[in-house]
Amino acid sequence: MASRAITKDKKPSSSTLPTRKPATQATKCMTLYADGLDIEILMKGLANMKELRFLDVYGGSWISRFLDEDSLHLPNALRFLRWDAYPFSSLPKTFQPNNLVGLVMNFSKMVKLWKDGEEKPFLKLRFLRSILCYKLRTLDLSVAPNLETLILDYCDNLVEVHFQVTPYLKELRIRSCHKLEKLRMPAETPKLRSLDLYNLKKLRTLHLGVTPNLETLRVRDCPDLVDLQIIPAECPKLVNLNLRDCFRLAELPEEIGRLECLKELDIAGTFILRLPESIFRMKGLRIVGSRWLLESCGFTSEIKTSDDETFCYI
Repeated sequence: MASRAITKDKKPSSSTLPTRKPATQATKCMTLYADGLDIEILMKGLANMKELRFLDVYGGSWISRFLDEDSLHLPNALRFLRWDAYPFSSLPKTFQPNNLVGLVMNFSKMVKLWKDGEEKPFLKLRFLRSILCYKLRTLDLSVAPNLETLILDYCDNLVEVHFQVTPYLKELRIRSCHKLEKLRMPAETPKLRSLDLYNLKKLRTLHLGVTPNLETLRVRDCPDLVDLQIIPAECPKLVNLNLRDCFRLAELPEEIGRLECLKELDIAGTFILRLPESIFRMKGLRIVGSRWLLESCGFTSEIKTSDDETFCYI
């Protein structure tokens, strides 16, 4: 019997999931809709597809009412796994993610990657995205040292993200994770180019560390942020610094003027009442802020308004 990969074009019945060994060995890529499938066929089918490289699953949140993650056997050959509405609190104990490059878990019930204190390494993982995963509480990325892109959006119960060594991280985006209090950045992220933090209600401190290739730093709508440590020598390529609506942030680093590549500074909605002297030595910098602040700094004639922004150029 020839193998059949289930595609989005037609919703499969239970009988279309491959279970015979000759068929499953040939299956490399599969997309399926778990809702409506027979649980036993689903579990046996996935366990038998030893050579499966790409798995894209939609639905199945109901499965956790009947089984736990130990009943799920994912192929160890997987390179990309996306499971929207993943039903379990962690990845299955039998899964060895030695080949996994991409992991996408949206709308899942996952609390943490591994249970019972396990820390299996994701040595090849490059891309991790988790959106609307309301039960996710902690994320220890010390097990993914080669990660390049991390996206976490609307994970309401996430309280801590921990990095250890991430020499290849290029993009980090965390948005609307309202309980996140600790973002433990590594001492050095040499390839990080973009850091985007938005609507993190409880984040109080941010220490960047050494980020020699960082070009964009957006920390917006973080109302509890009071301590932002930016050392110009450690992020010399920073072009865009956006601190909009961090209304408890009261001051900028005194040496911000040493950021020679900085072209845009947005401090609208902050509690910053003065600009460091070093900033006036910069040329071509666009500053977005309150009219009162810009006027008090002597920019009266240069102030402009466009698209609901008040700004000036140095």
